[in-house]
Amino acid sequence: GVYPQGIADMFAELDKAKPVDIYINSGGGDVFAALAICSIIKRHEGETVGHIDGIAASAASVIACACDKIEMPEYAQMMIHRPWTYAYGNADDLLEACDMLGKAEESMVSIYKGKLAAGADEDKLREALKTETWYTGKDIGDMFVVSVTKSESAAAALSDYYGTYKNQPKPDPEPKADHGKDKAAERTAMIAVFKKFYK
Repeated sequence: GVYPQGIADMFAELDKAKPVDIYINSGGGDVFAALAICSIIKRHEGETVGHIDGIAASAASVIACACDKIEMPEYAQMMIHRPWTYAYGNADDLLEACDMLGKAEESMVSIYKGKLAAGADEDKLREALKTETWYTGKDIGDMFVVSVTKSESAAAALSDYYGTYKNQPKPDPEPKADHGKDKAAERTAMIAVFKKFYK
């Protein structure tokens, strides 16, 4: 929901030498809009810090990697994948779309490479893009240089793109009840909870 012109207007009002904190909570969007936002961020002379509050998926992950530094809590998520599009027409039209996607991917890779962690190389990055890879703050250090922080949970990020992703993590299943526990103790604990919230 954030477009390049809005970002350009915001940066135009800032002192070019001062640091900027950029808070990201997005399921993604148009790759070319993201690349334009990356260019705007990189032109800023002061330090830029991308804070992944909840999620930086798809094009939003490219924007995060355009920042000088990335910070995220261990429970936040970042997802990378190859760019995709919808195309129709004859063979020439489809080949042109393939060429456009290939060039878009090269642009994305050039930005991601600036944030690769020690031990991660371009081959590993391209394989992660190919398979659509989701990272949390706990495991992202294997691929990208990110500072893991201890911060409060962010508001939900809503996106029409979520339904199109292949490997979106599923929530952990509810723990199974231990029927061997003392039923009286369980009942007492439940009553205490109800009393707390329903006075």
